[in-house]
Amino acid sequence: YRFQRGEKLVRINLLTVLKSGTFDGARAAVLDEALGHLVTGTTIGAELPAGDCPPRRWRTVSGATVGPVHFRTLDQLQAKGKRVLLRADLNVPRRDGEITDLTRLEKLCPTIRELSGKGARIIICSHFGRPKGEVVPELSLEPVAHALGDLLGQKVRFARSCVGPDAEQAVKLLADGEILVLENTRFDPREERNDPGMAHELAALADVYVDDAFSAAHRAHASTEGVAKLLPAYAGRLMQAELEALEAVLGHPKRPLAAIIGGSKVSTKLGMLGNLIGHVNVLVMGGV
Repeated sequence: YRFQRGEKLVRINLLTVLKSGTFDGARAAVLDEALGHLVTGTTIGAELPAGDCPPRRWRTVSGATVGPVHFRTLDQLQAKGKRVLLRADLNVPRRDGEITDLTRLEKLCPTIRELSGKGARIIICSHFGRPKGEVVPELSLEPVAHALGDLLGQKVRFARSCVGPDAEQAVKLLADGEILVLENTRFDPREERNDPGMAHELAALADVYVDDAFSAAHRAHASTEGVAKLLPAYAGRLMQAELEALEAVLGHPKRPLAAIIGGSKVSTKLGMLGNLIGHVNVLVMGGV
């Protein structure tokens, strides 16, 4: 991960440092700063006002305290009348055009309801599937927007592009408390390249950025990492819960402690598995 400290660009391999379990003063200070940028979605050139952030502490799996980690939540967001770009994960499973599992949408609803209740103008962006930078009608988010509206019990508008004139006009029509879903961000080939131009176009649609897509937060894309450098960034309720759960598990967990790892790409998890196996009582793997 990279972040700016004054005129110096700092690079740190967080996995390597966390696995070491030992920290001298200098290394702990760098790790503390890097984690602070990581969990807030802020990176190069971004600043996080300390007065707006609740103090937190990060511990390694060995129990070593590293120091405070700050991230802003909806508690610090004055949302009334603000255009809020909400990065969600609407990548729900579908079969024959029908959504087969609404879990991700249900988990997102508390953040949307809270923002809507506070009078925010909510602009939701997300990827869906792997269209590889092309418009694939079968991977449109329009059906997902309708399903989200049904769950929320209120109208959810839909824009047929994620940036550009159509998106800009759709945002202008929003009133306080209303919700708009933008078209699949991956229809734009610039998304997965983390193109600065696309990040700036997304940022121009909003006043603040809220990330509630923990499952997509590891990707440095225009709608996850790029735009977070351009707007005041906050964690949504789902993101906040995931980060606090991580903090609890990496701090002083209750035992016996079990870790459940899923997903088919086990090769991408070998480093994490090697780290976990010495710190959990039970390790369960599925889907590998």
